[in-house]
Amino acid sequence: VCDYHYELSLLFPHTFASFTKFWHIVMWFHGLDTDFETLSDPYSFPPSKMNGIKLRRSFVSFGFSFGDQEGIKDKVEIIESSIGYRVFVEAGVKIHKALLRPQVYAEASMYDEHEYTHKTLMEKLVEHAHEVVVAIEFVALFWTLVPSFELLSWIVNHYSSPAVFGVGLFVALVVQCFVWTCYLWIVQAASVVTSRLMKFDGVYMTFITLGASIPVWSFWWLFWGTPMFPLFLRFMGSKVEGRLLYHGGTALQDYFNLTFADKTVIDDGKVIGHSAVFKKLRYGPTRAAGLMQPGSMVIDGDSLDDGKEYGPWRLVRGSDNDQSTSFPLSP
Repeated sequence: VCDYHYELSLLFPHTFASFTKFWHIVMWFHGLDTDFETLSDPYSFPPSKMNGIKLRRSFVSFGFSFGDQEGIKDKVEIIESSIGYRVFVEAGVKIHKALLRPQVYAEASMYDEHEYTHKTLMEKLVEHAHEVVVAIEFVALFWTLVPSFELLSWIVNHYSSPAVFGVGLFVALVVQCFVWTCYLWIVQAASVVTSRLMKFDGVYMTFITLGASIPVWSFWWLFWGTPMFPLFLRFMGSKVEGRLLYHGGTALQDYFNLTFADKTVIDDGKVIGHSAVFKKLRYGPTRAAGLMQPGSMVIDGDSLDDGKEYGPWRLVRGSDNDQSTSFPLSP
């Protein structure tokens, strides 16, 4: 019950503040043994399991999970390591100075020699700047509710008919979805400018989580599998070379970096224009093609071949474009 309500409480704040010190404090109060140098996603640590893991100076990506097998008293340890997307670690396993690629199953302890570099003074200042960006976007997100609220208020004040109110409510919802989509476009533009020109990723990190949430709030999923969905992708800056059939969840990120080949079918696959290793966020042009089965995944700088079948449940490495760039990850 506690885990359920914890996850419900994350729905809204997780959208813009997933990798912030705020969540370190929240998870620490729930019993998580962590430090402020670790980057982790709060969804990966339900309260019932937080006392079963120790985190130190590591990066833990989205979708991470770990076992809590009965009879094993040792904590899972992740020390100075980088854990990729949707990694599972068995109970009692210790990961030290290691790099785990996305979607792997770790059932034995790993000790490697990847050196963790401590943060410079500039990187520490960037951390605080990132927290400021999160606060600004939190306020801005509330202002996006104003247009639809004002429209619905005007309709209610001028018309008393229930039928007109129903139509007005529908129109207000359409306006709200449009405003949220435009807001996502603006945040994306700001993230690209600040990351490329200023080498500051604070806006980019919030854009990544907004890119997974706002399309759901804006009912993009109503257009999955239709010719209308590529229009949303083109509006966000993606390149759609021809026919695209998309059936998937919140599996598209970094829209401006994505290209979809002609006759591409994505069946709950994940197409991402970035990756992160330790404190480095790397992004580059990513091209999806062929048939991507459920759980298949293509990330930054990769290009899939036309007409091929990929997956299921595996990280696909295509032809490296070597066009990716990187910059320090914060906080």
